[in-house]
Amino acid sequence: MNVVSLFDGIAIAALALKKSKVKVQNYFFSEKDEALVKFTLRKHNFSKYLDVVENITHGSIPKKRVDLLIGGPPCPKFSRINFYNGKHTFKEKFREFFDYLRIYNMIKPDVFLYENVKMSNYDRDVISERLKCDPIMINSSLMSAQNRNRYYWTNAKVKQPKDKKIFLKDVMLKKGDVNLDYLPPATEYMIKRSNKEINYNLENIDLSKRVKSFPVLASWKKHPPVVHINNAGHRRIHPVECERLQTIPDNYTGMLSGNSNRYHVIGNAFTLDVISHIISSI
Repeated sequence: MNVVSLFDGIAIAALALKKSKVKVQNYFFSEKDEALVKFTLRKHNFSKYLDVVENITHGSIPKKRVDLLIGGPPCPKFSRINFYNGKHTFKEKFREFFDYLRIYNMIKPDVFLYENVKMSNYDRDVISERLKCDPIMINSSLMSAQNRNRYYWTNAKVKQPKDKKIFLKDVMLKKGDVNLDYLPPATEYMIKRSNKEINYNLENIDLSKRVKSFPVLASWKKHPPVVHINNAGHRRIHPVECERLQTIPDNYTGMLSGNSNRYHVIGNAFTLDVISHIISSI
Protein backbone atom coordinates (compact mmCIF):
# COMPACT_ATOMS: atom_id res chain seq x y z
CA MET A 1 0.00 0.00 0.00
CA ASN A 2 1.17 3.52 -0.83
CA VAL A 3 0.08 6.00 1.83
CA VAL A 4 0.18 9.79 2.06
CA SER A 5 -0.27 11.18 5.59
CA LEU A 6 -0.80 14.92 6.01
CA PHE A 7 -0.45 16.77 9.35
CA ASP A 8 1.30 13.59 10.43
CA GLY A 9 2.20 14.62 14.01
CA ILE A 10 3.54 11.57 15.85
CA ALA A 11 2.68 9.22 12.98
CA ILE A 12 -0.31 7.48 14.52
CA ALA A 13 -1.39 6.60 10.98
CA ALA A 14 1.83 4.60 10.57
CA LEU A 15 1.20 2.84 13.89
CA ALA A 16 -2.38 2.05 12.85
CA LEU A 17 -1.20 0.53 9.57
CA LYS A 18 1.21 -1.70 11.47
CA LYS A 19 -1.45 -2.65 13.99
CA SER A 20 -3.84 -3.52 11.17
CA LYS A 21 -1.08 -5.64 9.58
CA VAL A 22 -1.18 -3.67 6.34
CA LYS A 23 1.87 -4.10 4.15
CA VAL A 24 3.13 -0.59 3.37
CA GLN A 25 5.39 -0.03 0.38
CA ASN A 26 5.66 3.74 0.83
CA TYR A 27 4.59 6.02 3.67
CA PHE A 28 4.91 9.61 2.49
CA PHE A 29 4.22 12.14 5.21
CA SER A 30 3.96 15.88 5.75
CA GLU A 31 4.55 17.67 9.05
CA LYS A 32 5.61 21.22 9.89
CA ASP A 33 7.24 20.50 13.27
CA GLU A 34 10.88 19.60 12.55
CA ALA A 35 11.21 17.66 15.80
CA LEU A 36 8.27 15.46 14.81
CA VAL A 37 9.68 14.94 11.32
CA LYS A 38 12.84 13.51 12.95
CA PHE A 39 10.66 11.52 15.35
CA THR A 40 8.74 9.80 12.53
CA LEU A 41 11.83 9.09 10.44
CA ARG A 42 13.44 7.48 13.46
CA LYS A 43 10.37 5.53 14.61
CA HIS A 44 9.23 4.27 11.20
CA ASN A 45 12.01 3.36 8.81
CA PHE A 46 9.58 3.00 5.88
CA SER A 47 8.53 6.67 6.14
CA LYS A 48 9.57 9.31 3.60
CA TYR A 49 9.23 13.02 4.30
CA LEU A 50 7.56 15.23 1.68
CA ASP A 51 7.35 18.87 2.81
CA VAL A 52 4.92 21.11 4.68
CA VAL A 53 1.46 20.77 3.13
CA GLU A 54 1.32 24.20 1.51
CA ASN A 55 4.49 23.38 -0.48
CA ILE A 56 3.40 19.98 -1.77
CA THR A 57 2.99 19.91 -5.57
CA HIS A 58 2.70 17.25 -8.28
CA GLY A 59 6.47 16.88 -8.19
CA SER A 60 6.61 16.27 -4.45
CA ILE A 61 5.11 12.78 -4.55
CA PRO A 62 6.64 10.10 -6.78
CA LYS A 63 4.34 9.01 -9.57
CA LYS A 64 2.76 6.11 -7.78
CA ARG A 65 -0.82 5.06 -7.27
CA VAL A 66 -1.87 6.32 -3.83
CA ASP A 67 -4.00 3.80 -1.99
CA LEU A 68 -4.73 5.92 1.09
CA LEU A 69 -4.69 9.63 1.88
CA ILE A 70 -5.11 10.37 5.57
CA GLY A 71 -5.07 13.61 7.52
CA GLY A 72 -6.40 15.32 10.61
CA PRO A 73 -5.09 18.85 11.14
CA PRO A 74 -5.01 20.51 14.58
CA CYS A 75 -8.57 21.47 15.44
CA PRO A 76 -8.71 24.68 17.56
CA LYS A 77 -10.34 26.71 14.78
CA PHE A 78 -13.32 24.34 14.73
CA SER A 79 -13.52 23.34 18.38
CA ARG A 80 -16.62 24.54 20.23
CA ILE A 81 -14.54 25.03 23.40
CA ASN A 82 -11.93 27.24 21.75
CA PHE A 83 -12.15 30.88 22.80
CA TYR A 84 -11.15 32.04 19.31
CA ASN A 85 -13.71 30.00 17.42
CA GLY A 86 -15.73 32.41 15.29
CA LYS A 87 -12.93 34.99 15.14
CA HIS A 88 -11.32 33.57 12.00
CA THR A 89 -12.17 34.44 8.43
CA PHE A 90 -13.52 31.62 6.27
CA LYS A 91 -10.15 31.33 4.53
CA GLU A 92 -8.22 31.18 7.81
CA LYS A 93 -10.57 28.66 9.38
CA PHE A 94 -10.51 26.21 6.48
CA ARG A 95 -6.89 26.76 5.37
CA GLU A 96 -5.63 23.31 6.42
CA PHE A 97 -8.72 21.59 5.04
CA PHE A 98 -8.29 23.27 1.65
CA ASP A 99 -4.64 22.13 1.62
CA TYR A 100 -5.89 18.59 2.24
CA LEU A 101 -8.54 18.99 -0.48
CA ARG A 102 -6.01 20.35 -2.99
CA ILE A 103 -3.73 17.35 -2.44
CA TYR A 104 -6.71 14.99 -2.52
CA ASN A 105 -7.72 16.34 -5.94
CA MET A 106 -4.12 16.22 -7.11
CA ILE A 107 -3.29 12.60 -6.22
CA LYS A 108 -6.79 11.08 -6.48
CA PRO A 109 -6.31 8.35 -3.82
CA ASP A 110 -8.33 5.14 -3.87
CA VAL A 111 -9.37 5.75 -0.25
CA PHE A 112 -9.31 8.94 1.77
CA LEU A 113 -9.78 9.66 5.47
CA TYR A 114 -10.15 13.12 6.98
CA GLU A 115 -10.63 13.63 10.73
CA ASN A 116 -11.67 16.61 12.81
CA VAL A 117 -13.53 17.59 15.96
CA LYS A 118 -17.25 17.85 16.53
CA MET A 119 -18.02 21.26 15.04
CA SER A 120 -20.91 23.46 13.96
CA ASN A 121 -23.28 22.03 11.37
CA TYR A 122 -22.25 24.77 8.95
CA ASP A 123 -18.54 23.91 9.20
CA ARG A 124 -19.28 20.19 8.94
CA ASP A 125 -21.37 20.75 5.81
CA VAL A 126 -18.66 22.85 4.14
CA ILE A 127 -16.30 19.89 4.44
CA SER A 128 -18.93 17.29 3.51
CA GLU A 129 -19.94 19.16 0.35
CA ARG A 130 -16.38 19.27 -0.92
CA LEU A 131 -15.48 15.69 -0.01
CA LYS A 132 -18.85 14.51 -1.37
CA CYS A 133 -19.68 12.41 1.67
CA ASP A 134 -21.08 12.74 5.15
CA PRO A 135 -18.86 11.95 8.13
CA ILE A 136 -19.30 9.19 10.63
CA MET A 137 -18.98 10.27 14.25
CA ILE A 138 -17.05 7.89 16.46
CA ASN A 139 -16.52 8.41 20.18
CA SER A 140 -13.13 7.10 21.25
CA SER A 141 -14.83 5.95 24.46
CA LEU A 142 -15.82 2.80 22.58
CA MET A 143 -12.15 1.84 22.28
CA SER A 144 -10.45 3.75 25.08
CA ALA A 145 -10.91 5.24 28.55
CA GLN A 146 -11.68 8.77 27.28
CA ASN A 147 -14.73 10.48 25.82
CA ARG A 148 -13.56 11.94 22.50
CA ASN A 149 -16.13 12.58 19.77
CA ARG A 150 -14.58 13.02 16.34
CA TYR A 151 -15.89 13.27 12.79
CA TYR A 152 -14.35 10.96 10.17
CA TRP A 153 -14.97 11.61 6.48
CA THR A 154 -14.09 8.64 4.28
CA ASN A 155 -15.22 6.81 1.17
CA ALA A 156 -14.66 3.49 2.96
CA LYS A 157 -17.61 1.69 4.52
CA VAL A 158 -17.02 2.07 8.24
CA LYS A 159 -19.20 0.73 11.04
CA GLN A 160 -19.20 1.81 14.65
CA PRO A 161 -16.59 -0.15 16.61
CA LYS A 162 -17.64 -2.52 19.35
CA ASP A 163 -17.39 -1.21 22.89
CA LYS A 164 -14.22 -2.58 24.50
CA LYS A 165 -15.42 -1.37 27.92
CA ILE A 166 -12.12 0.27 28.87
CA PHE A 167 -12.19 2.59 31.89
CA LEU A 168 -9.81 4.85 33.78
CA LYS A 169 -8.97 2.06 36.20
CA ASP A 170 -7.50 0.17 33.23
CA VAL A 171 -5.03 2.92 32.28
CA MET A 172 -4.01 4.74 35.46
CA LEU A 173 -0.51 4.15 36.79
CA LYS A 174 0.11 3.06 40.35
CA LYS A 175 2.77 4.15 42.80
CA GLY A 176 5.96 2.35 41.89
CA ASP A 177 5.18 2.05 38.18
CA VAL A 178 7.01 5.30 37.35
CA ASN A 179 8.05 8.45 39.19
CA LEU A 180 4.65 10.10 39.62
CA ASP A 181 4.53 13.85 40.17
CA TYR A 182 2.75 14.23 43.52
CA LEU A 183 2.17 17.78 44.67
CA PRO A 184 3.05 19.38 48.02
CA PRO A 185 -0.03 20.75 49.83
CA ALA A 186 0.57 24.43 48.97
CA THR A 187 1.14 23.75 45.27
CA GLU A 188 -1.74 21.30 45.31
CA TYR A 189 -4.19 24.00 46.39
CA MET A 190 -2.97 26.56 43.83
CA ILE A 191 -3.09 24.14 40.90
CA LYS A 192 -6.47 22.77 41.91
CA ARG A 193 -7.85 26.29 42.04
CA SER A 194 -6.41 27.39 38.67
CA ASN A 195 -7.40 24.20 36.85
CA LYS A 196 -10.90 24.18 38.29
CA GLU A 197 -11.78 27.16 36.10
CA ILE A 198 -11.13 25.15 32.95
CA ASN A 199 -12.52 21.89 34.33
CA TYR A 200 -9.30 19.91 33.95
CA ASN A 201 -9.25 18.10 37.29
CA LEU A 202 -9.92 14.41 37.67
CA GLU A 203 -11.14 14.65 41.25
CA ASN A 204 -11.80 11.84 43.73
CA ILE A 205 -11.53 9.05 41.20
CA ASP A 206 -12.86 5.78 42.54
CA LEU A 207 -11.12 3.13 40.46
CA SER A 208 -13.68 0.56 41.47
CA LYS A 209 -16.23 2.39 39.31
CA ARG A 210 -16.60 2.58 35.54
CA VAL A 211 -15.27 6.08 35.00
CA LYS A 212 -14.16 7.68 31.71
CA SER A 213 -11.82 10.65 31.25
CA PHE A 214 -12.57 13.77 29.27
CA PRO A 215 -10.54 13.97 26.01
CA VAL A 216 -6.79 14.37 26.02
CA LEU A 217 -6.07 17.93 24.85
CA ALA A 218 -3.02 19.60 23.32
CA SER A 219 -3.56 22.46 25.78
CA TRP A 220 -2.48 20.12 28.59
CA LYS A 221 0.99 21.30 27.58
CA LYS A 222 0.32 24.33 29.81
CA HIS A 223 -2.31 22.93 32.18
CA PRO A 224 -1.93 19.18 32.74
CA PRO A 225 -4.83 17.86 34.81
CA VAL A 226 -4.49 17.21 38.50
CA VAL A 227 -5.45 13.66 39.37
CA HIS A 228 -6.81 12.66 42.79
CA ILE A 229 -7.32 8.92 43.17
CA ASN A 230 -8.84 7.30 46.24
CA ASN A 231 -7.48 9.96 48.64
CA ALA A 232 -3.90 9.11 47.65
CA GLY A 233 -2.89 12.73 47.18
CA HIS A 234 -2.93 15.00 44.14
CA ARG A 235 -0.59 14.60 41.20
CA ARG A 236 -0.32 15.65 37.59
CA ILE A 237 -1.46 13.14 35.01
CA HIS A 238 1.49 11.25 33.55
CA PRO A 239 2.29 11.22 29.78
CA VAL A 240 2.06 7.41 29.76
CA GLU A 241 -1.51 7.70 31.05
CA CYS A 242 -2.24 10.14 28.22
CA GLU A 243 -0.78 7.66 25.74
CA ARG A 244 -3.00 4.95 27.17
CA LEU A 245 -6.05 7.21 26.89
CA GLN A 246 -5.20 7.52 23.19
CA THR A 247 -4.47 3.74 23.01
CA ILE A 248 -0.86 4.54 22.09
CA PRO A 249 1.88 2.16 23.33
CA ASP A 250 3.54 3.11 26.61
CA ASN A 251 6.42 5.59 26.18
CA TYR A 252 5.93 5.81 22.41
CA THR A 253 6.60 9.56 22.79
CA GLY A 254 9.35 9.04 25.38
CA MET A 255 12.11 10.20 23.05
CA LEU A 256 10.59 13.70 22.88
CA SER A 257 12.00 16.27 25.28
CA GLY A 258 9.89 17.20 28.29
CA ASN A 259 6.46 16.14 29.51
CA SER A 260 4.90 19.36 28.21
CA ASN A 261 5.80 18.47 24.63
CA ARG A 262 4.48 14.96 25.13
CA TYR A 263 1.12 16.23 26.41
CA HIS A 264 0.87 18.54 23.39
CA VAL A 265 1.59 15.99 20.67
CA ILE A 266 -0.51 13.25 22.28
CA GLY A 267 -3.45 15.67 22.53
CA ASN A 268 -3.10 16.54 18.84
CA ALA A 269 -2.92 12.89 17.79
CA PHE A 270 -5.50 10.42 16.52
CA THR A 271 -6.86 7.78 18.86
CA LEU A 272 -4.79 4.87 17.56
CA ASP A 273 -7.38 2.11 17.88
CA VAL A 274 -10.08 4.15 16.13
CA ILE A 275 -7.81 4.74 13.12
CA SER A 276 -6.81 1.07 13.12
CA HIS A 277 -10.51 0.13 13.15
CA ILE A 278 -11.19 2.39 10.15
CA ILE A 279 -8.15 1.15 8.21
CA SER A 280 -9.29 -2.45 8.84
CA SER A 281 -12.53 -1.53 7.04
CA ILE A 282 -10.71 -0.60 3.83
